[in-house]
Amino acid sequence: MPRLTLNAYEIDDWIAARAILARTLWLQGFADDAKKEADQCIVEALQVGHEQSTCWAIAFNICPVAIWRGDFGQAETLVSLLLERSQIVFEHYHEWGLLYRQFLGGAISASGRVAAVKAKIPSQADLFATFDGAFAGPDTLARAQADEDIWCAPELLRAWAYRLVSGGDKTARSEAEAMLLHSFELAQRQDAKAWQLRTATSLALLYLRSCRNREARAVLEPTLEQFKQGHDTRDFQAAISVQSALSG
Repeated sequence: MPRLTLNAYEIDDWIAARAILARTLWLQGFADDAKKEADQCIVEALQVGHEQSTCWAIAFNICPVAIWRGDFGQAETLVSLLLERSQIVFEHYHEWGLLYRQFLGGAISASGRVAAVKAKIPSQADLFATFDGAFAGPDTLARAQADEDIWCAPELLRAWAYRLVSGGDKTARSEAEAMLLHSFELAQRQDAKAWQLRTATSLALLYLRSCRNREARAVLEPTLEQFKQGHDTRDFQAAISVQSALSG
């Protein structure tokens, strides 16, 4: 059945469905299936040739999946495509492309990346905080605490807790632990296994540093056992690294 002719303000339903499915699969812990859907989404988007749909899919779904997986080379390719195709649609998409380009800049240090990426709207700030916890600020924390149903609330809480731990203060570590436990609970409630893995890893690392190895294993090992895919992703490898330290 041929697709309807779309105007500049519409999104192709099939492309949107694949893009959202890719993002959802990643959040649910199916990293390999997410990559397959993302790759197929781009193939179909380019075949359809509707630039608005292509830019929407890349900016809000496909590029995030690549970054979350740690596929930075793929993310660079997608950003180049986004910048190219967004020149003939809305400037909004081009701005997203520039933010991604700044974030992925290989020569920029972590602190330099945070300084370079200037999020203009809350959705940009929240999304980039899921790429690197250094982007999590008081505003992102406030949004997560005000609405715990936000899709990225567990990760925003985890990112802020990680910053508290970095301070080294005992009171801050206690506050961070409580926040991480709440993040884990929220991730379970949302069935967001991707966030569960990140939080379990952060909790286990916190416990490891406090010589609470039994508690660390109790939170990390059952979480890892849920993952049958994505063993090459940076989050899974980070979790395995902490698990190895616990066994050492």
